[in-house]
Amino acid sequence: MSKIQFIYSKESLEAILDRLLTTKIISEGDGGTLIEAEVYGKRIMMWLLSQGEVVEIIKTELVLEEMTDKLTKMLDKYR
Repeated sequence: MSKIQFIYSKESLEAILDRLLTTKIISEGDGGTLIEAEVYGKRIMMWLLSQGEVVEIIKTELVLEEMTDKLTKMLDKYR
């Protein structure tokens, strides 16, 4: 188990509440909602990638590094 923090900039939080049962809303602002959740395993990566630009990972280096690696590989395919 690890904790992840991210900003979710979509109006509806239902996608998060349905996917992450341990969701805690830390703060809400013009830039989005700061979310903290406990995640297990690496399945969270697929969900984060599916959210596209409405998610910005703030904390959890392992997820951040893995996300950067996956996105770089995806972009390289289209260059």
